[in-house]
Amino acid sequence: MDTSWSDLNYGRWHGRSIREIHDEDGDGLGAWLSEPGSTAHGGESLEALQARVRAALERHRQAGATLIVTHAIVVKTALATVLDAPLSAIYRMDLEPLSAVTLTRSGEAWRLRYRSVA
Repeated sequence: MDTSWSDLNYGRWHGRSIREIHDEDGDGLGAWLSEPGSTAHGGESLEALQARVRAALERHRQAGATLIVTHAIVVKTALATVLDAPLSAIYRMDLEPLSAVTLTRSGEAWRLRYRSVA
């Protein structure tokens, strides 16, 4: 198993609802939502997740077809990375449950296709 595609480490927020986090640590949540380097939860920052995903994408680009099943935030981070979008773009992405994103390489450029399978 390639842990590069594991979910974000949410630290002390793991398993808690966004409402609970907001009510108990509104400032920390605000920092995490506005600062990609924030580790207000004591876990992994979005910047760290992006570095992990970027390295995994680089390893897989020559590997041929690979199926990766992972969490939405990891997919969104991969999409922001291949599209050269800011990490804040992940908050503007809505992915349906059980949807599929296909990434392919054409030379040095990534191409993507999104498909809902639900």
